[in-house]
Amino acid sequence: MGISLLFIIQAAVALWGIGWILRVRCKCFPEYKASWWSQLAGLSLIVLGTLGMGGLGLTKGSMAGTLLFASLYLTGIFLFLAGLSRWLVPVLETAREGWDAQRRLAFLKNLNRKLAGHPQIKELSQVALFELHETLRYEAGAIYYQEALTSNMSLAAQLGASSKTLPLILERGEWKSISVQKESDKQDQARAESFPIILRAGSRIMGLALLWPDKTANPKVSDQGVLELWSNTLANAFLRQRDIKLKELRQKSVRIMNQLTTLTDQHETLDILFPKVAGQIKEIVEYQVCCLVTLDKSCQNMERYTVGPAGSLLWEKGVSCCSGKTIVEKVCKSGQVLIQNGGQHQPSIDRPGGIPILAACQSVLAVPLKTGTRVWGVILLGHREQSRYRKIEGRFLQLVLHHLTFHLISLELRQEIAKRDGLLSILEELDRQVVKLPNLTQRLSRISEVLSTALPVTSCRISILRQNGSTLESLSEYSLRKRENPSGPAQSISLDKLPWHRLALLSRRAMLVNQSDPESMMPKEEARAAFTGPVNSALLVPLISDQKTVGLLSLAEERDWNRRPFTYPEILTAELAADRLAELICHLHQDSPDQWSKPVQPDQLQINSLALRRQLSDPLCGILGASELILAKGDGLDHNSLRYAQIIHRMAERIRDWVQCESQSETPVTS
Repeated sequence: MGISLLFIIQAAVALWGIGWILRVRCKCFPEYKASWWSQLAGLSLIVLGTLGMGGLGLTKGSMAGTLLFASLYLTGIFLFLAGLSRWLVPVLETAREGWDAQRRLAFLKNLNRKLAGHPQIKELSQVALFELHETLRYEAGAIYYQEALTSNMSLAAQLGASSKTLPLILERGEWKSISVQKESDKQDQARAESFPIILRAGSRIMGLALLWPDKTANPKVSDQGVLELWSNTLANAFLRQRDIKLKELRQKSVRIMNQLTTLTDQHETLDILFPKVAGQIKEIVEYQVCCLVTLDKSCQNMERYTVGPAGSLLWEKGVSCCSGKTIVEKVCKSGQVLIQNGGQHQPSIDRPGGIPILAACQSVLAVPLKTGTRVWGVILLGHREQSRYRKIEGRFLQLVLHHLTFHLISLELRQEIAKRDGLLSILEELDRQVVKLPNLTQRLSRISEVLSTALPVTSCRISILRQNGSTLESLSEYSLRKRENPSGPAQSISLDKLPWHRLALLSRRAMLVNQSDPESMMPKEEARAAFTGPVNSALLVPLISDQKTVGLLSLAEERDWNRRPFTYPEILTAELAADRLAELICHLHQDSPDQWSKPVQPDQLQINSLALRRQLSDPLCGILGASELILAKGDGLDHNSLRYAQIIHRMAERIRDWVQCESQSETPVTS
């Protein structure tokens, strides 16, 4: 009887509780609908179970009914407690957030303390990676750092990733493809491959972290917050170290720039100045070999001044050689700082041909010394370590060496003045030889020898134009190869075989021939007929005295003049020497009319010019028409074919303009 009364009391209490809960829910707690339904269902089952067990107690029911209502009673208690526990979620979440905050704060404090004691990027990266590995469960990790003024990232540290294939350098496209992923892809990738994290400091990308999670560990929700905190802290540490390094580099650059200004103002020669400059460069950029390459206007000839590890100038100072197919040629074409690094995971370094001292270097930094588009020289730094140099070092070095660039300009200007003084001395020497030697043959031989040795040519020939105006006869020739007057080809050569010689005589202008230039090439037949040896370049200067064309001065060179161009002062010197030779030949004719034939008169040249124009008219029209038809179909031609067609058309137009000009200026010829 007492047990039944107890169950009835519990049922009454449960009904009262249901009513109380409904009133409180409607007034104060409209949320958590699922928890309310769970509590109501639980209380209902408690009431049903209590009433059932009370009724069975009064009627002395069977054991099966008792077990059924007891199960309903226990189920109701479970559902009620489950719904009530939902009310404790905010409390539990607040407690967990507080624990996570303490965890992140302790991690941040410990990480900042350890990072503050390591100024180097590699040490800093290794410490940060080890700290993350100790806090979270990761199998391996690697950190890439992005240097200033470069889009590539270099490997700064790795931990437990020795079995992974990690490139030393990540190109921009590679790290972009790694970092640009969807969040869903990251979760799937984290189970099998690396987990990428971009290291950002504000809007700046400082690097990239690759993490390999432990497959046996279950990631926590708070781990994401720790990773974000770790990446931000490491990125800010990278930014601070970069700013400190740049500040130190700026201070050194300003101090060394002032010292270089003092050194260059002393106007010393390069073999004395450059070792001092190399000592100042070493305070900014470490090297084992430092080489200064000075270039001429063509950028195809260079002179080297090399300083070794001990700081002394090597034996090759001032050695002149060709810059073709070297790292110097690449710098001249690009005009930018060039870095070549050799490594296990990188292409092998392009060994600088022609600069053997750099052959053993695994890292080469090439800095152009230029103003505008003209490159005056190149500084080459070599080191045996791999991936030693950075672009920011080359940029600061180019700024520091600004005064050295102007010193090279000053040296070239002084050399130009000295060269022009040398050209004037050539003319003075010619006057002395003309007065000194009584025989014309000896005078001409001496003049041809002086011109061959003073000008950048291999041979010099002086020819006279015979009275009929159709042949050239050689009077004197000197060749540096034979060091004597060669016998040469035939003494008298028909102008029909010498179109370039004939053009120089008819136009009365100096003609520059360059076999590497399609616009000024000389036919092989003419080169073999007019010169004794191979010719790659030539200067043909007519000998004119009192409006009379008396002969031709031929200056030939076996080398290509693209490497050593024939300058305007040298051409002017050759023209002045030709004027002196023309006066000498005319004076000889007046003194010895029987020894030399009479020079060609202008009338005879006009007759020959008229015949030449008549011969050129018909084929010239055909050449122009054919070239215009080819150019009209220019879309179907490759680049070289189109260029050659344009050259043919342009040269034909030049001949047509000359023919028209000569026809308009021609006076009637009387027989």
